[in-house]
Amino acid sequence: MLAKKEEYVQIEVGGKRYLCSVWYKSRDILWYGKGLESGLTKLCYAVSKEGLLKKISMQIAAESK
Repeated sequence: MLAKKEEYVQIEVGGKRYLCSVWYKSRDILWYGKGLESGLTKLCYAVSKEGLLKKISMQIAAESK
């Protein structure tokens, strides 16, 4: 079994920066993540890191309206 790899990345939504936690078991497996500083409680997943960050950005934008 592969060890979980975790990264912290900042994304910008509406001119504000948010810290997100993203993790995966392999670069070929689904990525999972959530917004940390945004109060976003939903866990997102995608097949790529870029897709995951886009989903997190969309959720933060929707929840901040």
